Amino acid sequence: MKHTPGPWEVSEEWHGDLYIDSYIEGEGDTALAKIVNNVCKTDQAEANARLIAAAPDLLEACKEALNVLVDWDDLNQPDDGPEWLFVTAMKDAIAKAQGV
Repeated sequence: MKHTPGPWEVSEEWHGDLYIDSYIEGEGDTALAKIVNNVCKTDQAEANARLIAAAPDLLEACKEALNVLVDWDDLNQPDDGPEWLFVTAMKDAIAKAQGV
């Protein structure tokens, strides 16, 4: 299954002075995720919401970087060079994001 295409945005909904929900929204304001805080807004909850919202952009950047690194490596180094650790890490992250 393919994820909802980006961009994703963070929106917030206050409930009184002490309760805030952060929503991750996709195209057409479709709610993709909700981060519930039962106390005052925290820096960590806000950072989590921004990271989730950046996921589609991070996935695409990782795919592009992987392609560039693999092309460079094919021309310059054997597959066991130290930069290959980055290739493995990127492949693992992409697979995790895509559920494979």
